[in-house]
Amino acid sequence: MSRSVASRVVKPVALLAIASLLAAAAHATTGKLTKREPVQRPPTDSNGCMIESISGSLSFSYQLEGRAKREAIDNWKKQVKRKAPPEFASWKHANRYTKSMNCDKYKGKFSCWAKAHPCERPR
Repeated sequence: MSRSVASRVVKPVALLAIASLLAAAAHATTGKLTKREPVQRPPTDSNGCMIESISGSLSFSYQLEGRAKREAIDNWKKQVKRKAPPEFASWKHANRYTKSMNCDKYKGKFSCWAKAHPCERPR
């Protein structure tokens, strides 16, 4: 590709990127950005644990199993925060009888996922 053809291709792409940034900035200045509604308290049992079990998404592959487990717990916490108030997003306080952590090793790397019934942190 010659230099002049390459410059003709890049310019429209660059202009499109600049135009989209300007549109986003204009939208932000009009005050139309809204906050997400607070999450309602989910139904809980007598121990303050959610009735619904939450599964985190699969972690990325890591050489160290501990790192994959931490990532799986972080993914679980993110899922809990989407469905319940932040007081429930504690792996330490999740129902110990329903906690599970599964890890797989593939080509020398670990991937894990976590599942548990979240419980409200004591105040």
